[in-house]
Amino acid sequence: MINNLNLVESDNENNPKGLNNITVDKLDKITNNFVSHIDCICLDAFESEQRKKVLIMIHHKLCINGTLTLKCINLDLLANKIEKGEMTGEKFSETLPNIKSIWSEIEINDVLAQLPCKILNIYYDHIYTIVKLEKTQ
Repeated sequence: MINNLNLVESDNENNPKGLNNITVDKLDKITNNFVSHIDCICLDAFESEQRKKVLIMIHHKLCINGTLTLKCINLDLLANKIEKGEMTGEKFSETLPNIKSIWSEIEINDVLAQLPCKILNIYYDHIYTIVKLEKTQ
């Protein structure tokens, strides 16, 4: 059993430090139902078409009652910050190169409804939605 993994788009120096980072290719080689917790705190680094495949793969790798933490930029929160002037063009420009895809609140909820997982927590941090899920089947 593997206790904790952090899924990243590619091996590079920009990945979060101090976490057990793993790429999709390496995750694919792990036995299904063998991981107790997976973080995917860089979901925005994946292309839009990859996101669904990545989430399905994560679900397969998690053991029953395993947990998953997703972090992604929320388009609605981003628009709100820009509208209120809380995010300047300079700050947005710093964030922009790291984004390959983005979801609105409706899209996030739609994806969560399709996963056979129980939502343990949803919270918001600046422009991010962070969701903790538990695999139920």
